[in-house]
Amino acid sequence: MAEELKVAGNALFTSKSYEAAARKYSEAIQLNPQSAVLYSNRAACHLALARHEDGLLDATKATKLDPTYSKGWYRKGACEDALGQLPESIESYQTAETTALTAAQRSTIQATLRSVQDKILDPSLMSIDVMKALARAHDIPLPPSTSRNVVYQALSTHPLFGSEPKLRLLLIPQSETAPLTQLELERGPDIRQKIAALLTCRLVDCVLLHSEDQIAYAREKPFGVGIGRLHTSYEAWMDDSAIADRPLNKRACQLLRRPKTYGPIAVMKTTCIKSDADLFSKSTDIVCFERVDEEELLSDHFKALRAEWVRYKGTGDAPLVIETGGSSRQSVKTVYVSL
Repeated sequence: MAEELKVAGNALFTSKSYEAAARKYSEAIQLNPQSAVLYSNRAACHLALARHEDGLLDATKATKLDPTYSKGWYRKGACEDALGQLPESIESYQTAETTALTAAQRSTIQATLRSVQDKILDPSLMSIDVMKALARAHDIPLPPSTSRNVVYQALSTHPLFGSEPKLRLLLIPQSETAPLTQLELERGPDIRQKIAALLTCRLVDCVLLHSEDQIAYAREKPFGVGIGRLHTSYEAWMDDSAIADRPLNKRACQLLRRPKTYGPIAVMKTTCIKSDADLFSKSTDIVCFERVDEEELLSDHFKALRAEWVRYKGTGDAPLVIETGGSSRQSVKTVYVSL
């Protein structure tokens, strides 16, 4: 009986009688509630009727009933795409591709997947999380609203929207008594020279302290944090020849939990959006250079990130115990630099 109802629903769907087809599939589900195909077919009806939330519920149910059913994943991805949930949509399409049974199915899914990935950097399709990161990049105030349209209107009409974010750094000087300084630099092709001038050296090196994306790859995630998702990294700029020419920076060693750290250090925290499966982010993926302060570097959260980085990436950095008998925190001042 359930099979007959499914066949009837298929005929109605083919004739574009989507509402009637959905009713047939619902009747069939009553008789066979464990059928991933029936839930997936009803999801296709909801999708055709622009009932994307209902479609997502049915498609998700289909993928839970049968995780190997490609059409369930494909329709889940289509509903998520329609709802503006691009990272989730991409992941669903990727699973649809890996579970597809024929080359023709994989070809169709790959074309759809490329079209969704092309939307990632489209400002009009950004998620609220991405918009908030863009706002932080330029200190743009946003209204306390959960409406994507309201937030986008406030962001997109600001004069700084679309401009290049400034590079923010926390300078840890060589002197243990000098205050930590927050810096902002205008980005450009000479940015390394600007940082070298700040660190009073000729050449600079940049060392990763933690990367959410690279940790995800180390955990054998094939696409890192996931295409379309935000991820954060911490990096330390230093004199390229600091080990040979500079004394140990004890305060930087403590704050960064990196025992062999020499000379003045500039710490950078970057939020990017992952636009493809590459291991390293491109400059066009950068959404925001976040502000970093001493409190953040002393936090248990950063301590855990550093321990995770050493564990997964094997940098050779040994964990460093920070004494808790007193506080060595210095006042932090903000300097706007134009070099």
